[in-house]
Amino acid sequence: MVINMKNRKKRIIIIDNDNNVIAAVSAKLKAEGFDIYTATNTPDADRLISSIHPDLIILDYHMPHESGLDFLARFRLQDKNIPVIMLTADTRKEVIIMALRNGVNDFHPKPYDLDFLLISVRREIHKRKMEMQLRQSLAIQQVMHERTTQLEEFSHEIRTAAHHILSFAEIASSIVEAGHCEDIRLPLEQIRKASLSIQELIDATEKASGYGNHDQDI
Repeated sequence: MVINMKNRKKRIIIIDNDNNVIAAVSAKLKAEGFDIYTATNTPDADRLISSIHPDLIILDYHMPHESGLDFLARFRLQDKNIPVIMLTADTRKEVIIMALRNGVNDFHPKPYDLDFLLISVRREIHKRKMEMQLRQSLAIQQVMHERTTQLEEFSHEIRTAAHHILSFAEIASSIVEAGHCEDIRLPLEQIRKASLSIQELIDATEKASGYGNHDQDI
């Protein structure tokens, strides 16, 4: 079954060893239409991230096995795009600075406000959507640039070949005129007309595509 990524619900992983926090945040976000997945430790979080590819992660600072900061630093080595919102009761300046350095997108001190957290979730998911669209747009522009270059090179090669054929036909025609070789006059005229038709086709293709310099002589 093919899943439409645009229409599917956004997936959020909550990583917190406090079941009360998980229950409260999950209920709030589920009510807003998000798909919620939870982990109470970072090894389980690693497996979840690999399997569901979340759109956003909500991460607690104090965790068993490793701190939220250590997990974040390790996670950012693998993925720099998925937004991470950190929850913590530790609001020391050095903790906030380290979280920002490790790549956190937003920071909510405990006790946190669920409405403010929801606003943050929506904002970060929207930002990621815009960033993905920008990357896709840049990729399309790069492909178009490459195709344009290929078309211009192909057009130049065909135009050059047509020019050489036309020049040959004109030279041969002058020889025919001088030597009265009537038996090849008609084939040469057909070659000349075909060369002109090729050049006209190239001009029409470039004009329709918006590429090329139509005023440039070969």
